Amino acid sequence: MGVLCPPPSQAAAVAVAFLSLKLASTGCSDVSSAANSFHSSCFHPRRSPSCDGGSARWRRSSSCGNKGLGLGFSEFCRQTREAKSSRMMRKDDDVTKILAAAGGGGAARQATYVAETHESDELGTTSNKDLCSTTRGLCDTVIGVLGGGQLGRMLCEAASPMGIRVSILDPSQDCPAARIAYHHVLGSFQDMVAVQQFAQGCGALTVEIEHVDVETLEALARKGFDVEPTPFTIRVIQDKYLQKMHFKQHGVALPDFMKVDSLKSAEEAGRVLGYPFMLKSRRLAYDGRGNSAVKSKDELLKAVASLGGFERGLYVEKWAPFVKELAVMVARGRDGCIKSFPVVETTHKDNICHTVEAPAQIPTEIASIAMEVAERAVGSLTGAGVFGVELFLLKDGEVLLNEVAPRPHNSGHYTIEACYVSQYEQHLRAVLGLPLGDPSMKVPASLMFNLLGEAEGDEGFTLAHHTMRRAMAVSGASVHWYEKPEIRKQRKMGHITVVGETIDICRARINWIINREGSNSMPI
Repeated sequence: MGVLCPPPSQAAAVAVAFLSLKLASTGCSDVSSAANSFHSSCFHPRRSPSCDGGSARWRRSSSCGNKGLGLGFSEFCRQTREAKSSRMMRKDDDVTKILAAAGGGGAARQATYVAETHESDELGTTSNKDLCSTTRGLCDTVIGVLGGGQLGRMLCEAASPMGIRVSILDPSQDCPAARIAYHHVLGSFQDMVAVQQFAQGCGALTVEIEHVDVETLEALARKGFDVEPTPFTIRVIQDKYLQKMHFKQHGVALPDFMKVDSLKSAEEAGRVLGYPFMLKSRRLAYDGRGNSAVKSKDELLKAVASLGGFERGLYVEKWAPFVKELAVMVARGRDGCIKSFPVVETTHKDNICHTVEAPAQIPTEIASIAMEVAERAVGSLTGAGVFGVELFLLKDGEVLLNEVAPRPHNSGHYTIEACYVSQYEQHLRAVLGLPLGDPSMKVPASLMFNLLGEAEGDEGFTLAHHTMRRAMAVSGASVHWYEKPEIRKQRKMGHITVVGETIDICRARINWIINREGSNSMPI
């Protein structure tokens, strides 16, 4: 388990710049000391695990409170549309400006970016306002979640015992979270007006999927809405090339990569990085979609076409000859402090997560390296929440970052049964500014198995039902069914988690549940 406060990185300078801008715009005279406190209060991760005093980093003078909306709703929509149109025209110019704010160039350049593009400190930092000030229960803040899939559902499940209310915005009437959410609003999380209207009934917004309309979140943040993680972080992560640029500037170990926008540049990438390499879509890629392995120059045109052409936005990543795929769930609190769950090993089939073993069966020193890479990556971002960090372990022991998700993650499902606090409860704690829970494991070993659709229609439901019935007969097994109305091949329909005394026992139990390798006798 890792517990630390962020290193003295450019993120600190970003916050100082944001505070300075707010100071200038409001006439307050005492924010500079808070900015200095931000930069120096919490930079000894192993010496100060409790991160006392870290909350001073985001503190502003009481007379510098957030302004209200102050605009008619139609005017707010108009301004948001104009901002979105302007950013669409800039395209890759945003990369330079955003990364100037995120790293390299100092507070002056960062302040310039904020002044020109965001005009508010709310886009790059997390405020320390008290979201749980009630004495009637634990918290009276309604958390709004953009997306009502299985992650949104499990956030609702984690919120229920604590009496925390979670509303969801999702276009599907019968999405997984619909039956158990405090409130379900029908609408797309990529629709500007729907997101703005949804935000009116929430005290804080978060996401269960990063493919949201970030321009709308930026507009809301400028008007004082609380968005966690920050729109800055979501913007950086939802563009995978921009994400890689950001982490490279912050010294995170990752495979070499190059942007490509023509056949000539793709051929140059092959010459520089060598074959095979991975051709990847910059946006809207997950569960193996948006990736294509290119083994030779002759395969380039076919690979580009399979991803929708260069106009979709592509980049090339050097092949990482990994021996294991690892993952770490990292929680970042509103005060910037970090707590990490154990390093796990993931296996994939057809580029979709198949199993997660916790803890990963790797040497302690390798686990420490993996934890360091994951925490450095999350420490370079802004905002509160749980982040899923995917990693490659190479033969020589080097650990490279694959990618980061700004939300709960498939590799963290096991935490519900195996850890003292689940990734879902931890995410809620982080977003609300509550103390982060203990992410260590309360059992020796755990294995999570994804229930994927094996067939279409009724046949698929029948097969899944039989697998779950077998799981119910096994000691240490827990079934999670997402209640999706339709089943398709390779679609995630649920998961099964098994806990046990050793990872071998967990494997034996899962193998019996899915009836692999002719295992007929029920395992202990």
